[in-house]
Amino acid sequence: TCSKKTWDVIKNIFGYISICTPDDCARQRALLHTLLQWSQRAQEHNIQYWIAYKTLLGYVQRDGLLPHALNLDILVMAQGTSHLAELCTLNFSSDYELKLHPQWFIVEKTKRSYFNQEGIDFVEPNARFINRKD
Repeated sequence: TCSKKTWDVIKNIFGYISICTPDDCARQRALLHTLLQWSQRAQEHNIQYWIAYKTLLGYVQRDGLLPHALNLDILVMAQGTSHLAELCTLNFSSDYELKLHPQWFIVEKTKRSYFNQEGIDFVEPNARFINRKD
């Protein structure tokens, strides 16, 4: 659940985001809520992060998300990855999950493996913060 203040922040951001299809609004609301949840977890665990790539582009161009955004791009300093490992062990929500690549410490990504049995279907990023609900 979201506080009234949180929903007010999300509603204000919607004034700047272009809507291309009827599904955009619900998807963007879920993405913004996910970003707020991530921000809270990162702050609680002293993880420094910043938005990047298309998420940053949307913020600079539109003060929000790009209309067809399907995910958020967030970067964490390499030193912060060990904090992500600690955060993965916590069961902080039934709606959100943090999946850390088991081989996050391997810098050369071509040497990483998939771990489909663990739900790791990615090699490139170190982690994914997943909104299970939306």
